[in-house]
Amino acid sequence: MPTNLDPQNLKAFRGDDYGIELVLATADDIPINITGWLFFFTIKNQSSDPDSKALIRKTVPATLNPTAGRISIVLTNAETYNLQGAYYYDVQYKDNNGIVQTVTSGDITFETDITRRTT
Repeated sequence: MPTNLDPQNLKAFRGDDYGIELVLATADDIPINITGWLFFFTIKNQSSDPDSKALIRKTVPATLNPTAGRISIVLTNAETYNLQGAYYYDVQYKDNNGIVQTVTSGDITFETDITRRTT
């Protein structure tokens, strides 16, 4: 089973595309083959909010480099366009045996950008 990643506090600009890359490994830093696993990324106003009230809910298959334990979660500019301030997030996985585990969580802050146009 992978070790939990340290909670990470993330920063991004609202309206920007933003990527989060994680590497899952054992306590001995040996990458875990995550082929076929599903990852769930969620952003909420309050950590106690139900998932139905999440600002962003993504299900991401392990496709970046699953045999090396690498997963990439991409937020699009459309998803981050109206976010401003601090929120709560976490990343969970469901492995091929149905085990669900949270691998990281923390705060994610979207700072105000200056340019809002994209054309």
